[in-house]
Amino acid sequence: MKVFRGLLAAVTIVMVLFNFHGFALAASKSGGKTSMENAFYAIDNRSFLMLVREAEKFKKENPEANYQDFFRYIDRTSRKNPGDVVAQGYYDIYKGLTDAEKQLFWENPWKAYKAYLAARDAIGETTRRFGYSGHNDCTDAFRHAYWNALMVKRIDLDWAIRWATAHEQNPNQPEIEKQMDLYNNAKGREIAVNNPSASEPQLADKVDAARRSGVLVRISGNQLVPCR
Repeated sequence: MKVFRGLLAAVTIVMVLFNFHGFALAASKSGGKTSMENAFYAIDNRSFLMLVREAEKFKKENPEANYQDFFRYIDRTSRKNPGDVVAQGYYDIYKGLTDAEKQLFWENPWKAYKAYLAARDAIGETTRRFGYSGHNDCTDAFRHAYWNALMVKRIDLDWAIRWATAHEQNPNQPEIEKQMDLYNNAKGREIAVNNPSASEPQLADKVDAARRSGVLVRISGNQLVPCR
């Protein structure tokens, strides 16, 4: 068992380093102008998947527990095992989620995992198209809109609305950035709802067309302006 855990930790280290290396390349091309969410979603997806399974186990063993009980448990576990890569992965996820996201994670860990994967894929598609995934610019607008379109397609509209809105409940986020993200999120969902049979690449193209036509918005001079 110890050998297996050691192998798992080694694999996780490699995956985390690989993901953050890719993120660093994208950041360098954008002149370092990136968002914290890019760093959060660079966390190895295996850590998130294991956290989902940990939540299921915790729920089964503690039927009266709530999301705060679970994340306090995760916090304690991580602090007790600072050198454990798996525990550290849990802690990084715990710190990266807003309180509203934690509540939704507890409600449905698997849908939360799908939302997380959709965000990773949206970052990947943004980087593929533009060479980087930026902050407050039109790449940011594309990323948010496509992420929401993917959540509608892969999960459902209700969850896409709830998770994307919960994601913006960060007290440290400037209000203008929140307005930008919520607006572009809604446009992405609208595109997916209006094109239910579109494939994911087709949705990406439609979101990009919305960006080029000025449907999506970016920040300029502390104001929202159309992307072009």
